[in-house]
Amino acid sequence: MDESWYAGVHGGRNELFPGKELSSRVEGSPDPNSRTLERVPIKTAYMTLFRDNSFWLIGLSYLLIAFALVIPFAFLPIFATEFLMVPYRSATGLIAIIAIAGAFGKLLLSHLSDTIDGFV
Repeated sequence: MDESWYAGVHGGRNELFPGKELSSRVEGSPDPNSRTLERVPIKTAYMTLFRDNSFWLIGLSYLLIAFALVIPFAFLPIFATEFLMVPYRSATGLIAIIAIAGAFGKLLLSHLSDTIDGFV
């Protein structure tokens, strides 16, 4: 198993690419957008990744999104039965309603985003 990553510069940015070289650069090529890649050990690649603030910001945003999705589903039936005095069977039906509405919303918004993309 190849445990090397390739570090390179693409468009003035440092990037890491797993596995084999993605492109080769012709010697003497003045193109600044061409990728120049060199092998780096996997430990160095991970240390570079873990020191990147963007990596931690993306991880934090996914964590907050997960909490925002899980918490309402976990406490909605309890809230409905204890505070709104709704029967438990009807309260659990709220989750089914939310799930069905979410599925239709995803289908509708994905189609809408594909349609709107053609106008921009």
